[in-house]
Amino acid sequence: MIRALTNDTKLNAHTGTSNSFQVNAQSAIAIRYNDHSVLENFHAATTFEILSGEKFYGMFPKEVEVEIFNKNNDKELVKLNFRGTFRKYIIALVLATDLAAEVANPILLRFREKTKAFKLHGADNKDILARKSALNFRDSSDRLLCLKMTIKCSDIAHGAKPLELHKRWSSLVTEEFLSQTEKEKDLRLPHAFVVSRDPKKYAKSQAGFIRFVVLKCYTDFCSFVGEAGDEFRRNIKSNISYWNESKRAILASEHLQEMNENKLQTSSRQQMSLSEYSELPSRAAFTGTVFHNRVKSKDRRNTNNLKKNGTVSMQHIIVEAEVENDDAEGKHQKRKTGTRRFVSSEELLKG
Repeated sequence: MIRALTNDTKLNAHTGTSNSFQVNAQSAIAIRYNDHSVLENFHAATTFEILSGEKFYGMFPKEVEVEIFNKNNDKELVKLNFRGTFRKYIIALVLATDLAAEVANPILLRFREKTKAFKLHGADNKDILARKSALNFRDSSDRLLCLKMTIKCSDIAHGAKPLELHKRWSSLVTEEFLSQTEKEKDLRLPHAFVVSRDPKKYAKSQAGFIRFVVLKCYTDFCSFVGEAGDEFRRNIKSNISYWNESKRAILASEHLQEMNENKLQTSSRQQMSLSEYSELPSRAAFTGTVFHNRVKSKDRRNTNNLKKNGTVSMQHIIVEAEVENDDAEGKHQKRKTGTRRFVSSEELLKG
């Protein structure tokens, strides 16, 4: 419980930023801890700074009596330096939450090997080598390993929680990462995370986080914790399915929207409004021969071809007409004018 309380202690020191941000910005704590597990080291140190205060004086005993198994595998009551052991465990567990490969991978690999050997041989196997390779709760180092795995999984647990709770945590974490991205932009630092509020990218990133981070920790852990592990598996599977379905739904919606836009563009080209062109004067006298000779279809076919197959439903035609009117000096004159309009194939063939 105390280890869990130390997580992200004294947030005002890094305001929800990551280790990579601290290192790239060369912050005071990054320099202090030599770029190695910067925030984890800071949290552990801050925890013991707080616990060493007068308020907590005498809270923890110096020694405690505990029952352990000796080398002969017999129970034995011994005195244990509580403060030293407590500090050792807290520091180890805080540092274990670093997701950097050089920190996480050795823990995950060792846990996998130990649990696999435990399933094959069991802790009570008479073979000494087999027993040593298997997870053994009587061994303090193995107990610490189990605690590291537990706290490591707890640190990224929202991916294994029920969907609605997972979605809420995903939103909060994403907002924190977006805030860091803005800070990186202001300081001209490289971006540690590729995050976005765009629904498609958001769904893809959440599915990727569960698949490549959460599952990496939980796969072996679920196999070892019994019924709780079964529940974690169901939640993880459900959450991945949700984000994948969300992404597919968005892609399908975008595709449908694109198809509709293409249809509208095609329709608008085929049904161009007459208001975009000048209308023929009411006194225009149409000449049929000009009408037939000046028909132009979209695929450059002439009137005769259209009459043969009639496959074009709407045709863009140019019509010439003779117009009679009086000029500024009152003289009566004739001139040719033209307009564009759309007619159906039937009208065209009739013409």
